[in-house]
Amino acid sequence: LFCGRGESRIGVNRRELLPDGSITLGLNPDGPNDREVIVLEARGAGDQVLGRMGNFACHGTALSQRNYMLSGDWPGLAATRLEADTPGEWLFLNGGAANICPRVDRQEAFEPIQEMADEFADDMHGICRSLSALAEDDATMGAESVLQLPRKQRDIDKGMGKFRQVRIQGLRIGALRILAFPGEVFSQTTIAVKKAFPGQTVMVCSYMSGCSAGYVPVAEAYETGGYEVRVSPYAETAETVLRQGFIDLVHALDSPADASG
Repeated sequence: LFCGRGESRIGVNRRELLPDGSITLGLNPDGPNDREVIVLEARGAGDQVLGRMGNFACHGTALSQRNYMLSGDWPGLAATRLEADTPGEWLFLNGGAANICPRVDRQEAFEPIQEMADEFADDMHGICRSLSALAEDDATMGAESVLQLPRKQRDIDKGMGKFRQVRIQGLRIGALRILAFPGEVFSQTTIAVKKAFPGQTVMVCSYMSGCSAGYVPVAEAYETGGYEVRVSPYAETAETVLRQGFIDLVHALDSPADASG
């Protein structure tokens, strides 16, 4: 197993501030954005590439609702290109994409999306040219944690309870840590979790670990509102709980005696 880190610039913060102070789904180039790409590569006999896994934060929403073709949007096009260039399967794990969209605006045409997918594939190839073998140890294990995320008052008033129970999971493969949340994580959350472990490689993944847990906006997003805040089932303190849950899960993976699974 080999691992590497780099970055891609195909994504942009989508929480655009309008003149009236409201937030819309647009483009906010100066907004927080986790641009890191983390790659895990598996090789077999003779250094043959068996497959690669890439973790990056960006919605697959470059194609608009006016395009009725079945596709994997830019991640699918990138995967097709990567698998054509290099033997082996390619798996995309989305990261802190809750507030990140493709920099190409939503449209019907595939051509601009293909160009962006090719750019991401080139970014991947650049990272793969300088992969390092994972530290040799036998620490391959998993752990999980059940978090109680506080609900919005409107849902409490409807009798749904004060908390929503959500499971997060973690996987340790040598020096790599993979964290999974079944909803959508903001880039500020993934950046903060990685910053807490500067000497380690940590993937923080959205849309994993089963079920559909929804958006978990950072507290400051509630000051301006916007789509993610509006549809989220959680109170503004939920992200703090989730962020700490991720950090605690990494510690559990580092200390097998404390892991729950």
